[in-house]
Amino acid sequence: MTIITRSIVNTLLCCALAFWCMAAQAQVTLTVPSGAKQQIAEQSKVAKYEMPIGPWADGAVPTKQITGPLWQRAWQLQSPSITVDQLAEPIVSQMTEAGYDVVFDCHDVQCGGFDFRYSIKVFLAPQMFVNLRNFRFIAFEKANSVKTLLASKVGSVISFQLIEVNHEASASAAISQKLPNLSHQSFYTDMQSELLQNGYAVLSDLDYEPGSSKLGSGPFRSLKELADFMKNRPAAEIILVGHTDNTGASDANIALSKRRAASVVERLVAKYGIAAKRITAQGVGFLAPLTANTDKSGREQNRRVEAVIRRLQ
Repeated sequence: MTIITRSIVNTLLCCALAFWCMAAQAQVTLTVPSGAKQQIAEQSKVAKYEMPIGPWADGAVPTKQITGPLWQRAWQLQSPSITVDQLAEPIVSQMTEAGYDVVFDCHDVQCGGFDFRYSIKVFLAPQMFVNLRNFRFIAFEKANSVKTLLASKVGSVISFQLIEVNHEASASAAISQKLPNLSHQSFYTDMQSELLQNGYAVLSDLDYEPGSSKLGSGPFRSLKELADFMKNRPAAEIILVGHTDNTGASDANIALSKRRAASVVERLVAKYGIAAKRITAQGVGFLAPLTANTDKSGREQNRRVEAVIRRLQ
């Protein structure tokens, strides 16, 4: 299954990170939301960088070795609304406008997931958090200069790192963060973006009494976001799928998970006026876990309701 969507939220201020790679080259301005804080910066006068140029395959990530002055920096941004792609796309546009070619561009599963992430150069947490289910990697090249972007989101925190190798760069290469311009931009919420990108999303803030199918009183932000999503797309149809942990018999858990999904349907219809014919409830019990049921945390993650797009248009 896949992870789902949220609606358009408040405008955000944007700021520029100006990336001076060398005295002889033009400045490349990377636009990201304001509030991004640099976590770490490292540089080497001469280093070898294995730049990924393809997804994990046959036990390895194909790379192109670049030797020269290397800079690696990482930032973090607290934002419940901006997505990895919304962070990356302005950078892609500005890099290509500056004459860089995109050598390789992939998302988590396309890249190779776990194997890809642990085969490439990445700062470790807490400077750089990588969600194996939600990251994007892009490699750029221009003449003697290469740059790579890795961006990922864990909860409401986006982490992103930039690596640069440039044979002609001086040792004083730097990044400066300018004061934000009052430009406006609208974003989908995380859940709405996940629905559009992946076809499904977890309604992560729902709560039920233990062993019960009665939905709590709320309010639940995820339900409002899902309702807004459906109101903005009147042809969309959604399947709500209930999941449980592995406590108890399979048949009983499948029945419970379906009742929990049905209670979400009832709330969307009664509170938000979504037509019942546009929403279907299903339950799969513990047959599709997100993680292992070996501890309390894992069981809590597996007890969930997911929204899955049946039809968008």
